[in-house]
Amino acid sequence: MNIKLISKKDIPPFQYEGYLWYSDDKKPRILNGASVSESDLEDLPFVVEGLLYAENEQVSIRITNIDGVYHIAKMTLSNISKETQRFALDKSKFPNETALRIYQHYEAKADPGLGDDWQVLQPAWFAFLGFQK
Repeated sequence: MNIKLISKKDIPPFQYEGYLWYSDDKKPRILNGASVSESDLEDLPFVVEGLLYAENEQVSIRITNIDGVYHIAKMTLSNISKETQRFALDKSKFPNETALRIYQHYEAKADPGLGDDWQVLQPAWFAFLGFQK
């Protein structure tokens, strides 16, 4: 797995499944086999949140806009087992869609409450893997 911060001009021209939630929309715009480019990420209306997944390339893109600045993470995934996937569903955001497939990655970190020699797994990052089919 590889995580890299990219600019909006560096979003690969893949066919994505996912959503873009624009600042002037009440609900996210669902994408199914659509490409996303720099022109989709304007200043106004801006994308508040976006999760994209290109299954053939195993690439997940997470887009957030904080204080007018786009923060885009590109995750190149490999060997994500079915056992590590989780499902989440918010019918208020996605009334006609099934659950979101999410991979949650954990990393072992020292827990000061247990002493320096004890490691506990803590959530480190997540990747969107499309909609449950």
